[in-house]
Amino acid sequence: MLANRTKTESETGWTISLTDLNVTEGENYPVHIKATDKAGNISEDYNYISLYIDKTGPKLTASVPDSGLTYTKNEKVYRVYGSNSFKVSVTATDVAGVASVSANSTSLVKGDDGIYTGTVSVTPDSNGFASISVVAMDSVGNSSETAIDDIMIDSTAPTVAISTYPENATKDGFTLSGTVSDNLGVE
Repeated sequence: MLANRTKTESETGWTISLTDLNVTEGENYPVHIKATDKAGNISEDYNYISLYIDKTGPKLTASVPDSGLTYTKNEKVYRVYGSNSFKVSVTATDVAGVASVSANSTSLVKGDDGIYTGTVSVTPDSNGFASISVVAMDSVGNSSETAIDDIMIDSTAPTVAISTYPENATKDGFTLSGTVSDNLGVE
């Protein structure tokens, strides 16, 4: 027996709080509720329920659309984007049910397909690197977090300069020369 509650004659409702129990996560525990009156009569089990112990946050995967462009720094490959706004897609599952999912503190909406989506903005650091923090909360208050940390924002166009050019072009052709630079290099 995990708990026993004695009530006075005038009480009709009851509440029992069970805390600090020695229970195992992922196990089901049956709960029986019975009442005994002053004459010793015992009720039948009432609302027999089974409690499932859940102490773990939702399983979580998150992604943004692939940019098709990459940049490698210190052996880490970053996906390069020209915008700091992203559509985030998250799959979150939990035995207790998922209560909420957010990305960079923006609430995501669950679609008919079960995937949570939304558009979030990032603020890149001075080198253009950014990440998106994704948090999911289950219906009993457990949370999990993951990050999409392979993002680089490059919103600066390359710089082009012409250093030599002919005074007059001839019908045989001419030559131009110059420089081009970009923080990520040019093709």
